[in-house]
Amino acid sequence: MINDTLIYLDFEKYFTQVAITIITFYVLCLLLLKKYINWKDIQLKKLVSFPIVISVILIGYLTFEISSLVLPNLQNYLISFFLILIALLWFVGTCFFIYINDKFYGNFRLFITASCCLFVTALLLINDFYYYSRVFTVLINIAEAIGLYFFTKFFIEAKYIEAEPEKENYF
Repeated sequence: MINDTLIYLDFEKYFTQVAITIITFYVLCLLLLKKYINWKDIQLKKLVSFPIVISVILIGYLTFEISSLVLPNLQNYLISFFLILIALLWFVGTCFFIYINDKFYGNFRLFITASCCLFVTALLLINDFYYYSRVFTVLINIAEAIGLYFFTKFFIEAKYIEAEPEKENYF
């Protein structure tokens, strides 16, 4: 609520405070997700698959293009902008990692959450620093609410998927 209030008052004027609240939010979300990450689950084969590589390329391209659109307006706030970007990508990467490992029922909710976070951040920057539209504001609020809903729903309903023992096939 604090973040949204500062954004609605004057996003550019309060950008540093907005950056602090956004970074704090992502760090707290990452701390909540800490128990769902197991470093032993990191397998290079899963991370270098065709869909993952294409997704990383597309997210990288969108990040670069949106950054190049809004950076001229953020000359005084470059450090804050890049800290937000790092926190966002760390959070999104963590959500996608948990989703890819497929160790919890309902992990698709984290995929939806990460997608909503990317959408909200990108559209917020475009709306406030490049092209303002009330439709974008409504879409940002809807996507933010959906992302928070699915993030909360993940924590409520996430259950570890028990690995089934492999049966020996003699035939």
